[in-house]
Amino acid sequence: MKNNYVLFIFFLFIFQFGTAQHVERKVLKGRIVADSIEVENLTVFNITSNVGAVTNIDGRFSIKARATDTLFIQGLSYDSKKYILTDKDFW
Repeated sequence: MKNNYVLFIFFLFIFQFGTAQHVERKVLKGRIVADSIEVENLTVFNITSNVGAVTNIDGRFSIKARATDTLFIQGLSYDSKKYILTDKDFW
């Protein structure tokens, strides 16, 4: 009986720590702007979760992400850029 109790407590701790680390990704909506240059069809890729998006004609995009994820933005006529998200980016 004591072994069952210890086993139950062990699995309870494993479940607690396993679910505590999970932070759900939210939809992040953004816009990429460049000086008087159209910014459509840029690729926005979330390196952390392997999810990507493409900007529309206005440079707007939406992608699932969370704080500390890294976005990689690239396009044919632009220098590639990595951006690490913070909590402020979701306000």
